[in-house]
Amino acid sequence: MDAFARFVLKPLAAGLGVFTLAACSLIPAGGETEPTGDGHLPMHQRQAPDWRALNLDADQDWLLIDLNSLQHEGGITYAWTGIQRHRYPMQYGHAVMALHSREHLAFYCERQLISRQSQFFLDNDNRVDSTRLKSQPFSAFYRQAPLYYQQLFNAACQPPAELAKLAPLKARTPLPPPFLPPRARPEVLAAIAALELPAPRLPLHRLDYRYEAKLTDGNATVDRPRQVFLSNDIRSGQLLLQAVDPTIAQQLQLSFRGLFDLAARGIDIMTGQEQDASDSLTALSFTGAWQTLPAHAQLSYTISYAGQTASITRTTHCQVGKARPASTLHPALQGSAKPLTCTWQSPRGNRWVEGYSYLSDYGVFVRTREDNPLGTWRWKIESLQ
Repeated sequence: MDAFARFVLKPLAAGLGVFTLAACSLIPAGGETEPTGDGHLPMHQRQAPDWRALNLDADQDWLLIDLNSLQHEGGITYAWTGIQRHRYPMQYGHAVMALHSREHLAFYCERQLISRQSQFFLDNDNRVDSTRLKSQPFSAFYRQAPLYYQQLFNAACQPPAELAKLAPLKARTPLPPPFLPPRARPEVLAAIAALELPAPRLPLHRLDYRYEAKLTDGNATVDRPRQVFLSNDIRSGQLLLQAVDPTIAQQLQLSFRGLFDLAARGIDIMTGQEQDASDSLTALSFTGAWQTLPAHAQLSYTISYAGQTASITRTTHCQVGKARPASTLHPALQGSAKPLTCTWQSPRGNRWVEGYSYLSDYGVFVRTREDNPLGTWRWKIESLQ
């Protein structure tokens, strides 16, 4: 059988057999195909990877090739390649956490053919998605392949000296899916402006949480990650929040300093189209010393929004605790943190309690706990930017 025939037929017999034999540091050397219990592939490394990026544009996905995985056999070049995503993709309104792909490709440079031998997907912590280890083999002529395959073909078929000039892969955090900024009503923004709150001294762009939850139905989870991206809405001057967590639908929230939402935009899972949330505020009022948040102060805020059948009004009462250094929440935080316990009651009498810490230098309420009829949640800041 000549090299061309082997090239065409090999993907048809490929799968995890090729996957486990590939010369890639993430591939087990002992024939194992299952990830370890923590989601990582077994780390029997053959050779440390040398990932190089074909591009490092900040607003683009990065195409990768592992120089240490390159093998040449019968006129065919084999290499591990990858895509490092710029943003989390969405599926059914939720962020897809296993966003980065790694593919073992074969390049028949002389005849301009590309073949995929195997593929797997990683989250941003390099954990393998064990539900997506297998993929259909793929072969195509160069001009008929997707554009990113053509770019990888051009890279892999270069002389080694040219490949060595590619930039090394560097770390970056993928961004959440994009949304148009939600809009709050003018009367809601006027109520906030009347508080005359001091402007934040320091910016905060991202919070990485770890949380545990115990639900009343018996389910529980521990050490679950959630990323929260923070930015300033130019139109309203209020805080924009967007959380990345597979357990919640994607939304961009316009928030009063992280304490409660003023408006939000999400995805209609029936149409896949972006839409305004149905519970945007129609009225807002405050009582108490929100400008200074003195220890032991009693505060409250009242919100109104349009429900499915009628307008709903709810008052939340908050108790301020004694300030402590913000570094007790995370060593990188500056200034003070003022604890806040907020309680509200549903029309049926169910009680909801939410715990926050107000980071004075950043002008943000960060969540610490939640107790309600559905269960309990405890939050801890793991890292920040």
